[in-house]
Amino acid sequence: QRSEERRADIVVKVSDAEREYILHIEIQNNNDYTISNRMLRYRTDIKTQWPNLEIEQYLIYIGKKKLTMNNGIKERNLDYHYHIIDMHDIDCETFLQQDNPDALILAILCDFRGQDEREIVHFIITRLKRHYKDNESGFRESISMLEVLSSNRNLKETVLKEEKMLSMRWDELPSYEIGPEKGLEKGLEKGLKK
Repeated sequence: QRSEERRADIVVKVSDAEREYILHIEIQNNNDYTISNRMLRYRTDIKTQWPNLEIEQYLIYIGKKKLTMNNGIKERNLDYHYHIIDMHDIDCETFLQQDNPDALILAILCDFRGQDEREIVHFIITRLKRHYKDNESGFRESISMLEVLSSNRNLKETVLKEEKMLSMRWDELPSYEIGPEKGLEKGLEKGLKK
C-alpha cells in the first residue's frame, strides 16, 4: 500500500478534424533510465481518467548530454512505446521563423546548422526585445528563461554578452565619446590648414 502524488508536465485534450485524444508531454533535462517506467505509469493514470480516449505521449529531451534514453519497454508480455523528440536534432529555423517569444526561447536548444552562435543569440534577443517593447517585466522573464536554457548548450556567456550589448543605448557606448572627439580633432586640423 502506498500513497503518492504524480504530476505529468503537460496533459491536454486535443480535438481536431479527425479525432479527439489526450496529448501527454514530458520535458526531460537529463538521461533518466527509469523514464520508460514513469511514462507507462503516467499512461495508466491518464487512461484511468479518460478510458475512452487514445493517448499520444511525447518525451522532449532538452538536456546537455547526448540522448541515451529508450523510447519504451519491450518485454515478453509488454510492448510499450512513446515518441522522443531530441531538441539537439531540430533545426533552429523552425522556431526562429515563428513570431512567438516561447518559440524564440526554445530555438536556443536546437541545432544551429553551422550558423554563427552569436548571430543566432543576437537575433533571438533582438526579436524578444521587439516583442516586449512596452513590457519590461515580460522581456526580463523571457531573458531569464533564455539564460537558464542556454546553459544546456554552453551558450550562457554568449547570451549574457549579447544581452548586455543590446541593452546599452548607442549614446552610452565608449565609442560614442571617442567619435565626437575624433571629429573635433579633424575639424580643427582642417581649420588650421585653411
